[in-house]
Amino acid sequence: MALKAKQRALAELMVLRPELTNLQYAEEAGIDPKTVYRWKKMPEFQDYVHELCLEKFRSLEQLATEKLRE
Repeated sequence: MALKAKQRALAELMVLRPELTNLQYAEEAGIDPKTVYRWKKMPEFQDYVHELCLEKFRSLEQLATEKLRE
């Protein structure tokens, strides 16, 4: 099952702002807090969050390597 736009947006928000609570995620995304909990349990959602985290790590890793070379 492909994720819907709001699900992708929530996942992206979670990666960009990991300090927020589930209630804050719900408010930011304009969804019910119960929906946040439900989506976070979905394997497809978890996989997408993981993919986004890996992408973020790779970009930061590249930046760190460049800084070390300087």
